[in-house]
Amino acid sequence: MPQLLRDLVEQRIAEQPDMVLGGRLADLPADAPDVIVCGEGCHGLLARRAGPKVLRIDEAGRASMHALREHTMPIGDVSPAQVVDAIRALAASGA
Repeated sequence: MPQLLRDLVEQRIAEQPDMVLGGRLADLPADAPDVIVCGEGCHGLLARRAGPKVLRIDEAGRASMHALREHTMPIGDVSPAQVVDAIRALAASGA
């Protein structure tokens, strides 16, 4: 994920009263969060972590939603506001 997009997404998430920005992948607690937002290098995360949904954003700013049921749903280019909406949708879906 490009640094500028990362900064904008982190800022937008931090502004949400119902969301907690948990830090970097290396710092994740043992109890899995509801949703993880990550960049290109998170493919192995799906195999290592049980439970969370993953919103992956590539270098071009395109996003995909992932769940451990090995289902990927491309959602295309996203703005920080759309990332927040996608996080809420993932958390609410129970997928």
